Amino acid sequence: MDDEAPFDPDQADRLVGREYDLGAPSGIRLMNSGGNDTYAVEISGVRYALRIYGRHRWYVSGPDDYRFELGLLDHLHAEGVPVSVPIRRRDGDPLGRVPTTDGDLYFSLFSWAPGAPGHTDTLTKPQAYLLGQTLAAIHVTADRYKPEPGHRRYALDERTLLDRFVQELEPSLGQDDASDVAFIRSQITDIRRRIRAFDPGPGGWGIVHGDVQPLNHHFTEDGQITWFDFDLCGYGWRAYDIAYYYTRIPSPLRAPVVEGYESIRPLSRTEHKMLPTLGRLAWIREGLRSKMLVKRLHEPYMSYQ
Repeated sequence: MDDEAPFDPDQADRLVGREYDLGAPSGIRLMNSGGNDTYAVEISGVRYALRIYGRHRWYVSGPDDYRFELGLLDHLHAEGVPVSVPIRRRDGDPLGRVPTTDGDLYFSLFSWAPGAPGHTDTLTKPQAYLLGQTLAAIHVTADRYKPEPGHRRYALDERTLLDRFVQELEPSLGQDDASDVAFIRSQITDIRRRIRAFDPGPGGWGIVHGDVQPLNHHFTEDGQITWFDFDLCGYGWRAYDIAYYYTRIPSPLRAPVVEGYESIRPLSRTEHKMLPTLGRLAWIREGLRSKMLVKRLHEPYMSYQ
């Protein structure tokens, strides 16, 4: 099987029917394919999301990393945090394995998140407040998560959020305007200095979602939210989750996000001060060409101030 090709829909259909005690799927379609393949599955009028984990993810060292994520979702759900949850297979395990000639593929089935993404052109201030509030609930509740022995996750730190992406950026820098390159390098140095000195305070480091963006939560018409896609979760600065989301939303919606967040977990003074720096760090990860990266590093949130 070609590692770059999506998992075959017919295979996915048979997989769900065989592995889960839910009945035969009446419909299945590929929603997106990239690092993972994700399918919308319908069984007896109920929808689910099937994830086929991609191979060779740089932040995943083996199946125990997936089990960390699945256990975290079970924990959050049990504590009342609105998240999509893994569905147990017939043998009770939420994680499955498909042997192939190219190596094992792993998969999980999740409950469906009702509603629609909170895109920036439709997001309201009450929704932004709720998003911040539930993000803080994720962070605070995750502090009580006790992974099974051996279940582990990476850290979203200087090495993974800066060094890794700077290394990917380097080949393109040699082809760009010298003044742009000098500015980018000076920004990298400044970001590195600031994050090394950053002390977020109690509760400021811990399990984070890692990819807070409109495609990873749904809002219903009656104002409820469900979070999903914790594929990039790990241990990191809690303020980074806010900073990353700030890069995705317009200025008027940022204050409600923080207000909602601080109704559950107040940010420290140093966390507030670090938001612009963490915003610049978030743009480094995006792989932008120099001209656009220079613009974003100048103003990571544009009208943030």
